[in-house]
Amino acid sequence: MKASPTKRNIVLMLISDVTSTYGSTVFNLAMMWFIYSETGSAFGASVIAALSTIAMVVASPLAGVLVDRFDPVKLLRLSLLSASILLGILFLSSLYVDGLTLVFIIYAVVFLLYLAYSITNPAENKVVPNIVSKDKVASLYGMKSSTSQLSSLAGNASSGFLITLFSLAGGILINSVAFLFSALALTFIRVLKPFDKEAPEEERPSMRTQMRQGIEAIKDHPVLKRIALLCVIINIASFGPLLVVLTSSQYGGNAKDFGFLNSAGLVGGVIAGIIIGYIQKKVRPSLLMAAGFIFSGTLLASMALIHTMSIAFILYGSAMFFVTTANIMLQTIMAVIVPENLRGRVNGILTSASVLLIPVSSLLMGWLTDLVGVSWVFLFCGLWIAAIGCVTMLMKDTRNIDIEESLESSTA
Repeated sequence: MKASPTKRNIVLMLISDVTSTYGSTVFNLAMMWFIYSETGSAFGASVIAALSTIAMVVASPLAGVLVDRFDPVKLLRLSLLSASILLGILFLSSLYVDGLTLVFIIYAVVFLLYLAYSITNPAENKVVPNIVSKDKVASLYGMKSSTSQLSSLAGNASSGFLITLFSLAGGILINSVAFLFSALALTFIRVLKPFDKEAPEEERPSMRTQMRQGIEAIKDHPVLKRIALLCVIINIASFGPLLVVLTSSQYGGNAKDFGFLNSAGLVGGVIAGIIIGYIQKKVRPSLLMAAGFIFSGTLLASMALIHTMSIAFILYGSAMFFVTTANIMLQTIMAVIVPENLRGRVNGILTSASVLLIPVSSLLMGWLTDLVGVSWVFLFCGLWIAAIGCVTMLMKDTRNIDIEESLESSTA
């Protein structure tokens, strides 16, 4: 029996996502290990995070404009192929160059890699509602989240063996091949609803004008305006870097325990992604998003009050279940309320805004942890996320969003 176009597209999208995520996980761990070994400095490894964030902030708004001007499926493939080529160049470099010279080559390639990769988020956000039936949009986002986290879990589990066996060059080559395979999978996707056609080149507004239209669309839409603010302020609570401190100083754990803690979070996220498609049919997306923030924040705050590693596993796994639920609903709401012709640039602008404060907040949380202790800072992060959830619950316009009705109007 021949699979329906929606099921075929879902499978191809998930294959593309799984392979690229697995390759990236192995590559990132190999790269971090190599840079730390060469420089002997945590700062050397942190430069990677700074470069990737700066690249996303700079490139995402422009990437959104490109997605709205050209075929987003082709742009998505081009982005993955470009990433594969860049990694291929880095692979060849790693065979003939070593030491600090290779470290700086890695920095340059990572920056270019994230410039190319910045197209994927706005492109996927525009593509998804046009390649599946309207009742499957949230389900596809949920499955993407689950498969990505499972792929990341597999990458983390196998990366140590692969790095030992193949060294840095092997990790780079694995990611290059993964991106190539991911791009090939997208070749067979069938668009169910054609994307809006752009005006002829001579009538098309400039890219600056189109970017301004994206900003104005956010400003003029009450829900989008609130979501943009939400994306910015929620990242004040950058708790990720604090997990290792909490594990070591408060729970008395080691590197193995830290790995298990992250694995528990991935498992929670996988479960959320699997069942979210069923839950969202019975509960409004805004309520799910708000509840996700409230419960995840409360659970994270609770982690600051305990001293037992086993309980931390349960709390963190549960917290990531609700974090993933909130994130999937946030993605779904953004995908369905934005008109198709603006979807790419709006998503690009929101992506840029959402990561804007991460470098500053991460440094600030690290400084405060050294000053007052990790428990107080982690408690603040959890309560901050829960408070954002309470505010989201009170947003009247967001409460009334219906996914199917919004999707019909946005693609009409």
